Amino acid sequence: MVRIPVRRKHWITIRKIKDQYYNLDSKLDAPEVIGGDKELKYYLHEQVECKEKELLLVVDAETSKSAGWYEEEQE
Repeated sequence: MVRIPVRRKHWITIRKIKDQYYNLDSKLDAPEVIGGDKELKYYLHEQVECKEKELLLVVDAETSKSAGWYEEEQE
């Protein structure tokens, strides 16, 4: 029997608890603190730079209506 390596996509969850975002990847020994809003933007930017990764946003209806998930960077 020949076994072919199967590439499955691995999902992670990022969750905001109070003012901090956490990486809740099941492959981690414990949740990893990402930080606040600024650190989350940097973290996500770094992740999507990798061509093998995709970003899926799941937001509540209120956030979707207000487009609160999309903010222009203020410099």
